[in-house]
Amino acid sequence: MNCGKIINKIFTVAAISVTLATPSFAQTSDDSLKQAERMKQQIERSKTNENHQLLASLNGEWSFIGRHIPGDTTQKPIETFGTITRKGIWENRYFITETSSGKKIPMPWANGKEMTYHDMYIEGYDNVKQKFFFTTVGNHWSTGYFTCEGSYNLTTKTLSYEGEFEPAPGIKMKILCLLKFINPDHFSIEWHRSIDERNVARSEANYTRLKKDK
Repeated sequence: MNCGKIINKIFTVAAISVTLATPSFAQTSDDSLKQAERMKQQIERSKTNENHQLLASLNGEWSFIGRHIPGDTTQKPIETFGTITRKGIWENRYFITETSSGKKIPMPWANGKEMTYHDMYIEGYDNVKQKFFFTTVGNHWSTGYFTCEGSYNLTTKTLSYEGEFEPAPGIKMKILCLLKFINPDHFSIEWHRSIDERNVARSEANYTRLKKDK
C-alpha cells in the first residue's frame, strides 16, 4: 500500500470518528444546558418571596376572643379566649403557631373533663405549587392531623384555605378556613366544617397583637 492510500485511509477513519462522536457531544452539551437550567429554576424556587413576607407580618404574640358554634342549634356556642404565638423559623421559610386557650373546655376523650385547649400549626408557601399551606395538630379531637392549601386574595386581604379531615373511619369532614388581614395589629379567622354538605360547626375569632412594654 502506497503512502497516499494510507493517508486517505487515515483521514477516512478520522472523519467517521468525528461524525459518530459529534451527535453524542451535542446531546451531552444539550443535557448539560437543560440540567443547568433546571438547577437555576430550583434555586430560584427555593428562595422566599412576598408570600412568605405576608405570613411573616403575623409573627409575634397575640390575644384572641372568639366562639365555637355547633351545627346543632340546640347547643349553645362556646366562648373562647387566650393567646397565640407565631414565629418564623429558618429565615422565615416556615412559620410555627402555638395556641393556648385561657378558658378550659370539655375534652371528649377525657369523658368531658375540662382542660386547656392547645394546638400547633406549621405554615408556609410552596413556590412550586404556588399555594399557601398549613398542617395542624391539637389536643381536642383525635390524635391525627390535617393539612389545608389555599391562596391569597389581595382585594379582600384574605387567605382562603381548604382541606379535608377524617375524624372517624369513613367520615370525611371538609374544612374551610378564612384568615383576614385587618391591619398590622389585628386579624380574624373563620372556620367552617361540613360533612356531606351539612354544616357541623363554625368557629370565629378576632386577634389583637400584644404590645411589649418598652
